[in-house]
Amino acid sequence: MFRAGSAKPATFTLVGIVTSFLDLYRKILRFVGYAERTLGVALILAIVLSILSQVYYRYILDRPLIWVLEASVNCFIWSTFLGISYGLKLDRHITINTFVHRLPQKLRNLMLSLIHLAVLLASIALAYHAFQVIGVESKTPTVSLPVLLPKSLFFSVPVFCCAVLMIFTSVYNILSHFRAFSTGNDAEPIYA
Repeated sequence: MFRAGSAKPATFTLVGIVTSFLDLYRKILRFVGYAERTLGVALILAIVLSILSQVYYRYILDRPLIWVLEASVNCFIWSTFLGISYGLKLDRHITINTFVHRLPQKLRNLMLSLIHLAVLLASIALAYHAFQVIGVESKTPTVSLPVLLPKSLFFSVPVFCCAVLMIFTSVYNILSHFRAFSTGNDAEPIYA
């Protein structure tokens, strides 16, 4: 029990609970962002190494590799969609800031919540439609890779994964800006 005059710990208030939740959520998103960045760099490195090996095999050994083009394109697709999701976490996508950033802070946070809500709804629609296409694309295998894999792993699955990752990021951004709107503070970005 608390005595009169003693303050309650901040973790027992609604703002304290929301703040603790958002701090944990931000840490998880940072870890996911680190994984996206690492995997994206590894995929780009795989593209470079496979193309270098293709040059070596074609011009030095005179025995071209047939799988390099398809593997490189597939790595490029995955790295692109991982980069899209990572860009949202960094808040580095192209934006027009003239209108929103001239608003008062509370109204700006409310408007940014609505903008992230639009991104969330678009990501949900994208994930829904990509998920429907996965079944269709899974019926056809890759052409030149050494292992037969369904084409969906390189076309609709990256879109679906990107959309799902963007959903989680958008939910955080909505909650962070809405909390900032209600408290009058600045929103806490995922990467400060």
